[in-house]
Amino acid sequence: MKKVIILFALKGILIPSIFAQVAKSGINTEIPNSTLTVGGSLGAAYREIHTSTTLTDQDYYVTYNGMLANAIITLPGISTVTNQKFTGRGYKIKNLSGQSITVQTVPGNTIRFRNNLSVNSLIIADGVYAELVCTQDDTNWDLLFISEGENKSTITKVNLKLPRYYGPGEYGVFNTGNDWVLKSVVGAGNYDWQTRYAKMTYEYQGLPVDITGMAAIAIVDSPISILTTCILRLSGGKVIVEINCRQASAGDWTNVGYPVDLFFIKAS
Repeated sequence: MKKVIILFALKGILIPSIFAQVAKSGINTEIPNSTLTVGGSLGAAYREIHTSTTLTDQDYYVTYNGMLANAIITLPGISTVTNQKFTGRGYKIKNLSGQSITVQTVPGNTIRFRNNLSVNSLIIADGVYAELVCTQDDTNWDLLFISEGENKSTITKVNLKLPRYYGPGEYGVFNTGNDWVLKSVVGAGNYDWQTRYAKMTYEYQGLPVDITGMAAIAIVDSPISILTTCILRLSGGKVIVEINCRQASAGDWTNVGYPVDLFFIKAS
């Protein structure tokens, strides 16, 4: 195979040690055995931020070191246009702020976490470092790595059920068998072909729980599509979780209670 030595001039500086072979290139090496082989250090864009921001194609290493509580770093929206995709683009994010921050996707994108769990946001505790990469499916970012640092992000899964809708203003208030009780349903009276919307409020009956730095994600396999989930408050030591749902197709919500996987993600 014929080897070609390519010389580049950059701002008056001659770089004589870049070698090229068919489908392979090397810097400071005469034998590039990968698509790109670098025989030395590698530099990439670095930015320290102090407020919420959306990452761009100019970012790679990002450190948050601001005073803003609950700062948000938003990943760029994944394009579905062939010549605008950025499959394989990665970001490395470090939190040095002394408080938790959130890394989130734009609507329609998710972060693949683990055990087939996809979420819209991650809580990154102080001292924690995360790596993410854009996948090729036009929707997902993969969480490649998240350090424990001095803190850990933990996931707890709870199995709930959505209530059966019997008629205007009627719903089943029941104990789900794991210390969670459905306390109320708002919107069930209008749950028909026009709105198909309801808001359920669940209350935890177990021991008091510290919900600082905690987020909730609900996943349900049914004609009901989850809109949002959130931890509302502690009331008398009890955690209150609100789940907003919209039925994906017309018709009354008359089947038995649909199972819900409720994930609590906590940066402690």
